[in-house]
Amino acid sequence: MKASLALLSFLALSASLPAITNGPDSFGYSVTDSSEPDGPAFHFIDISTTGSRIFFQGTGDEGAQTVQIPAGFPFYGETLSAIRVSTNGYLSSDLSDTGGDYNNRPSVPFRVFSGGGSRIYALHDDLVVDEFGDFPGPAGGVFSQSFANLPEHPFKSDTAVTIIQWQNAFHFTGLGSGKFTFQALLFADGSIYLSYPESDGTLQSSRVTVGIQNAAATVGVLHSANATGAIIAPQAIAFTYEEPVPPLVITDFAVIDAASGEASLTFESTIGSAYVIESSPTLDFENPTTTVNIPASEVTTELTTKTFIATENRDFIRVREVPTS
Repeated sequence: MKASLALLSFLALSASLPAITNGPDSFGYSVTDSSEPDGPAFHFIDISTTGSRIFFQGTGDEGAQTVQIPAGFPFYGETLSAIRVSTNGYLSSDLSDTGGDYNNRPSVPFRVFSGGGSRIYALHDDLVVDEFGDFPGPAGGVFSQSFANLPEHPFKSDTAVTIIQWQNAFHFTGLGSGKFTFQALLFADGSIYLSYPESDGTLQSSRVTVGIQNAAATVGVLHSANATGAIIAPQAIAFTYEEPVPPLVITDFAVIDAASGEASLTFESTIGSAYVIESSPTLDFENPTTTVNIPASEVTTELTTKTFIATENRDFIRVREVPTS
């Protein structure tokens, strides 16, 4: 059954950021959990008696079924009206995914073992959902339920949501550790809330990956992977999305007097950070010798022109973004 640095030029500036633990990734997703001071409060809504049971027509191992999302769910650039649910603790935008990806990885993004699509790794491991009570302990199942809103929920109370709940799952090679329950809430604004009422000892966080990634496996945000104590019940994990601010748009950059270092820069941006004008006596891009700050207060969405003197006797001038904290 089992087998940043910006790219620099005179006229334009852009950045390519790798996936970063906690985020934001280059698409705009970040993650936080209830163990952090400003993290989401834990909340669990048991839908095992009110939701629709998802039947995998087998042993509850290596299976997948499609669940509809009535309000839609925006995720990595596409709005999903349905999502594929795997017994192995993940969700996929690929509705043909068979659910057989049981081989979790130490980070995200990573190339999937099988299947495809953008992924939500709610609790990715080789899991079994005991649909028919074939194993010791309580029978399990996977359930789904959609709501127009959740008035009592501390994370989001006024947003439509679809809940997926894995009930009484267990690790394929670790039934003796017990069964556990967890759920994923997919909100119509693209937020993701994961809830874990049970942790290490039953749910073994040293064996699982929790994170998200896009379909190309080039962008993602990791919460934890194969880390003991990463999920201590009761715990909530939330992935939120904020659209990245467009990069600086340089509409004109002119060296007025290279000998004195005088130049003129016209730009527009909504990024709240400073920019640096760098100059060098040689064409040494790696070791500029002079910097002049453009304060964040001068960065606006309107066209802005700044004339400056970099330094005396400079032969080359360029511009780069400087992140602010």
